[in-house]
Amino acid sequence: MHEQKIFEVADDGSVRDLLADSVVKLRSDREYFVNPGSLDASRKQAPKFAEFALFDSGPMTVEFFRVPYDDMLTEAKAAGAGYRIGPWRDRFYALQRKVPGFR
Repeated sequence: MHEQKIFEVADDGSVRDLLADSVVKLRSDREYFVNPGSLDASRKQAPKFAEFALFDSGPMTVEFFRVPYDDMLTEAKAAGAGYRIGPWRDRFYALQRKVPGFR
C-alpha cells in the first residue's frame, strides 16, 4: 500500500515513524525516508485522492497533501492515450511474473 509516511533514522540506527498529517520539521543530524503517497486508483466508490508531499530545503520541512481529483476523467484520458492494458494482457503479465521461464 502506498501510504503517506515519513521515517526518521537516528544515529544509533533506530527508526521512528513520524506522523505525516501536517508539516514535519526535519533535523539536519538525521536521515529520512519519505513516501509522498500516490494516486488513489482503487475500485472503491468513495472519493479518490491524489497524495503528494512538498519538501522545502530552506526551513527543512516536508508538508503532506491529499486533494480530490476527477478519477473518471483521468482514467478516460489514460485509456484514450493507450496507457491502460486489457484484462487478458494483464493476466498474461501476471502469469509471466509467477512462472519462471514462461513466455
